[in-house]
Amino acid sequence: MTLPLGRAMLTWGMAEKTGRVDRYRGGWRIRLPGGLDLYSHRGVPFETRRDGERVLTALRERLVRGELLVNVVDDFRAPRRAHHTVERWARRCLEDFRRRVARGDRSPQYVAELERWAADHWRPIYGTTVFELDTSHVVALERALEDRGLHPNTVTKCLGGLHRVLTFAEENLPTRRGFRVPRFPRRAHQLHRPTVPTVELRDRVLQLIPEDRRGIFLAMRLAIRPGEARAFDVGDYDFGTHVLDVRHGMHGQSHAAPRGPTKERTWRLVEADAELAAWLEAHVPPAR
Repeated sequence: MTLPLGRAMLTWGMAEKTGRVDRYRGGWRIRLPGGLDLYSHRGVPFETRRDGERVLTALRERLVRGELLVNVVDDFRAPRRAHHTVERWARRCLEDFRRRVARGDRSPQYVAELERWAADHWRPIYGTTVFELDTSHVVALERALEDRGLHPNTVTKCLGGLHRVLTFAEENLPTRRGFRVPRFPRRAHQLHRPTVPTVELRDRVLQLIPEDRRGIFLAMRLAIRPGEARAFDVGDYDFGTHVLDVRHGMHGQSHAAPRGPTKERTWRLVEADAELAAWLEAHVPPAR
């Protein structure tokens, strides 16, 4: 049946005669008038004849509503390859995360890690589109990272960052594109075993720190994170009860970094020990 490529109001009986599903090079093809064929290996996926018939039915329904055949087919065609490589989606995801950092929704340290992985670690799959990506690509990338001698936890975190990029792509692509994040390999996280100094060594180190700079280290001795200790303001300490209000953290390495919630967005009260309380009394004016 020859169908004009312009607007044509069709009945359902006429639309049913438009197009057919044929075998094509190990896959399937939807034959349409004007050479506007659709293929199972490009665009909207249809891996079986039944899937192809469903796509064709959806296309026919839009023709019956009076839509142009060329416009309908264009919606079912494959997206432009250059717009959907892993590299392009990584770039878009990072731009979104930088905006989140600016409004305090993301840690700049985490985004800095993503930027480092994007600049180097993910490059082996950058030329692949997200539609072509499958578990085999992820496994090959995992082995390539391991062959570089990276720490197992670094490989795990790097793959986790890539998974977030692909999730971002899935969230922002139209559902009709059919993209789903491929299955990632399960990896065990190796627990870090820190070197814990003895009480005697810790006290010797504190004694070597100048008196006027010792306060933050006395606070960290109470299991307060460095970022939390740097975020303290005079209003976060009760000089009467000697209690620290831990609800903020510095989101960066400098004093110019934004001050926001703690890493886990939690809030707790910590009682200062005698040494820290004495230091605060001596070095922090209550009215400051």
